[in-house]
Amino acid sequence: MFLRLFNRDLLPACGATVADLNAGIPSVRRLQKGIKDREIFEIKLSTGDTFVGQLRWQDPDCLCLTDAGGQESLLWRSAIAFIKVKSHP
Repeated sequence: MFLRLFNRDLLPACGATVADLNAGIPSVRRLQKGIKDREIFEIKLSTGDTFVGQLRWQDPDCLCLTDAGGQESLLWRSAIAFIKVKSHP
């Protein structure tokens, strides 16, 4: 089942489509909820680097995270060790 409830404005402008994200995967649904609810996430990469901020969008390859200063970072899913919710709005 592919998610049809995604807000198309939350998808990246790179041409990704709603069908690119499989809503049958719980992690996709959970991250999309965090985007919608503007939750703060801590994302640790396999390199040990840690990023904290709001997720702006996700696609099959990457997540876009914006920190408190407005700086956007693209994080490749393959480099992520874990994602933790830091706060709920």
